[in-house]
Amino acid sequence: MSEATLDGRGRLTLPKEVRERYGERVLTAATYVEDHGFTPFDALHLVESDGDTVVSSDETYESFAPPLDLKAVEDE
Repeated sequence: MSEATLDGRGRLTLPKEVRERYGERVLTAATYVEDHGFTPFDALHLVESDGDTVVSSDETYESFAPPLDLKAVEDE
């Protein structure tokens, strides 16, 4: 697989294989980074959760995914 590169304007260019396999998810994550200030890791974590509960102590996800209530889990 070829590597990602930066073009002359500093934009990331992904290899064709990556674009074909992950393109939509990467673009969605990039939107969270640009529009909501997510870190790339947090954005990809959210995209991969696909609406499921995100287990994190970080409040970043609160308005985008249902939080896991750890107190309820402890009580079970």
